[in-house]
Amino acid sequence: MSIIKSTALTIIGIGILLLNSSCHSLNDSFAWDRVGVPSESISESPNVFNDSNEPIIIAEGKDGTSINRPAEKLARQMIFNADIYLLVDSISSTLDIILAESEKAKGYMQSMDSRNIVVRIPADKFKGFILQLGILGKITDKNIRGQDVTDKMMDINIRLDNSEKLRKRYAQLLEKGDKVEDMLKIEKALGEITETIERMKGQIRLLKNRIAFSTVKVHLNSSLPQKDIRTEIPIRWVRDIGSSIANTKKYSHTSYGGSEVVGFKLPEAFMKLSGNSYKTTAMSPLGIYLGITEEDNYEGGSLKFWTKLITNSLEKKSAMIVKSNNELKLDTGWKFQLITAEKIIRNQKYSYYLAVVVFLDSVYCYEIWGPEKEFNNNRENIIRSIKSMQIGTFWDIFFSPSLW
Repeated sequence: MSIIKSTALTIIGIGILLLNSSCHSLNDSFAWDRVGVPSESISESPNVFNDSNEPIIIAEGKDGTSINRPAEKLARQMIFNADIYLLVDSISSTLDIILAESEKAKGYMQSMDSRNIVVRIPADKFKGFILQLGILGKITDKNIRGQDVTDKMMDINIRLDNSEKLRKRYAQLLEKGDKVEDMLKIEKALGEITETIERMKGQIRLLKNRIAFSTVKVHLNSSLPQKDIRTEIPIRWVRDIGSSIANTKKYSHTSYGGSEVVGFKLPEAFMKLSGNSYKTTAMSPLGIYLGITEEDNYEGGSLKFWTKLITNSLEKKSAMIVKSNNELKLDTGWKFQLITAEKIIRNQKYSYYLAVVVFLDSVYCYEIWGPEKEFNNNRENIIRSIKSMQIGTFWDIFFSPSLW
């Protein structure tokens, strides 16, 4: 028993030293990111893209130690960023073309305003995309940067490999231990090394994303007067649809007052934040938010009309990627349109659903969003909640003032 205790304490001591070393290295790495890795300025994008974009493979020697292969024998891990300044005739139409071309290249838009657009393009199509921009107008200036992160990826993978081996040893010791005091020490060390491992894996995922998708910022200008830079949707609530996904402060808890917007079944494990005659909000503990609003309808405002207008706003104003648009029915039998979309915020993908119901003089919007994984796990729960909205019942129609 004393041998096991002695061995356990020895390994924990070694582990703490390795963990401290790993944490120092991580801190240095984060500091390096904040300062900025010196990048090489180039006149055009070189043909040095890695086809697989997988992490560097670290070989293992006979004695179990990691072997760092010579960097020159491995495909370089490169991150590319570009700033392009373009002189065009029509700024608004050029923005639309750039957005369409980025989607055609299997990329996506990160942000856009009236004169600038930021897109993420697959690394193997980066050079071709830059050349295409030159066809749209005159390139007045460009700055293309390549950042080599091969050594950084290699370093993280070596430390990750060593930390995972150490975690495995801790787990084995935990199975053999029988004293509460020893087991508590091992569990604490195991928790710390696990946290370090997850942090390193997060760094790898971030680097892989930046390697796989190059960032292109296009700044547009024109020597011609721009009479209409971009047509603004004249209905404010349509312009605001989807904006809360990046600002959950709008969903603060408030007191209840008056009747609810519409009766519906709250999704399981959700808590209601507010409820009144113009808006109902709720959230889950995993960061999924929902909001239901009632807006005025106008003559000619059909379900088809509102669906097209809202879809256009989600794509152009909220920078979302609309995935599907389907007509479904509530439990009452009344038709509604379900728009599904997604958006990447701070390198995390969010799923978004919007149910649109047109009933007499009102337009009801049930929007809900959250991190993709948590959202997918609650998909059936969410659909049930949407379909439970009490709109289009016999009594709704019978007591409607517009029918009398």
